Amino acid sequence: MVETHSAGGTTPESTSKPAGREIGLVQGKGKGCIILLHGVPGVGKTSTAECVAAYTKRPLFPITCGDIGYEPEQVEKNLQKLFKLAHKWGCVLLIDEADVFLAERDKADVKRNGLVSVFLRILEYYSGILFLTTNRVGAFDDAFRSRIHLTLYYPKLDEEQSYQVWNMNIKRVERVSKQRVKDGFPKIKIHKDRILRFAELNYGSLQWNGRQIQNAFQTALALAQFKVRKTPDKRPEIIVEHFETIAKASIQFDFYLKEVHLGDEAKNAKMKGVRADNWSSHTVRKVQLPPGTKSKHAVVVEDEEENSADNTSESSSVESSEIERKRSRKKAKAKAKRKAKQTASDNEKVVTPRDGKLKLKSSKKAEAESSKAGERRRKDKLKKREKEVETSSETSSGSSAPDSDE
Repeated sequence: MVETHSAGGTTPESTSKPAGREIGLVQGKGKGCIILLHGVPGVGKTSTAECVAAYTKRPLFPITCGDIGYEPEQVEKNLQKLFKLAHKWGCVLLIDEADVFLAERDKADVKRNGLVSVFLRILEYYSGILFLTTNRVGAFDDAFRSRIHLTLYYPKLDEEQSYQVWNMNIKRVERVSKQRVKDGFPKIKIHKDRILRFAELNYGSLQWNGRQIQNAFQTALALAQFKVRKTPDKRPEIIVEHFETIAKASIQFDFYLKEVHLGDEAKNAKMKGVRADNWSSHTVRKVQLPPGTKSKHAVVVEDEEENSADNTSESSSVESSEIERKRSRKKAKAKAKRKAKQTASDNEKVVTPRDGKLKLKSSKKAEAESSKAGERRRKDKLKKREKEVETSSETSSGSSAPDSDE
């Protein structure tokens, strides 16, 4: 993500990137890559930013509270200057312990509100790469949540991770020892196996983070060098007893703070609402992948379009069939008219016996004959009905005679 980010002076894509390729609705807004690293102290948040800068071959530009200031006017001026330099150099910008500037706003603290507002506005228009680290993410203002592109949570070191950190520090001591030999000093002797066994046995009681383990090795090396201070030719020796001394002092201090705060660090952080050390990622809502290639909304829209297309085709087919029926009816009427005309013309034709030529009768005579024929048909129907009535009356009188005799 950081490697492919094109906003910066060292990347050739940044100068040739047209404005039309920006995703944001407002030009120049939201072009940056802002990554928040949060979790318990001493688990590698700052080291992550350093490693990313080294991997992408970009310079790391860490800024602190002293570089930015505390007054809103001073913060705005310094942030604009620092962000401009970071963008020009194409570097990875790091703000360690960012909760100092991103803490939640308060009605009674106008100065704090102005500081947060300035930081919000400038942060949104920054187009470079920015890492924010904090172990008090619960104190952040809610407005910063939508300004962050990626968040990474760093939990406590488990037993395997703690063992790897111990082993990594032993290898660092071995590299220091080789460098001492090159510089003409005696080689450092370290009891590797016993120290790793000590780390495995005391993981539960110590619960050291990465920084505490590193500090323990630095203290052990200092103790080893102190023992041979009077004999420079003698080899310094890091033994497990050094770590035992350091562990006892650390445990005493932890119990003292627990008594003062009426609880351990994780409990107090949760009570203050700044961190949840025992949080597990298995309790979060699950993200599901779609089974098909299209969203439900797109499928619904397509179904509606198909239904409308089907309805359109059905209506068009109905309309076309109605038009065909009208045409057929018109054709039938026209055909019937032509046939009626043909019949009328045939009725009006007569053949004379003298010359065999056709002679047309007058139209009045033809109408009179057709009216006479119709009158005859009506009279025949009336006579037929009268006969049926007489027959039915005779039948009914014949059936009622025996009843009267009784």
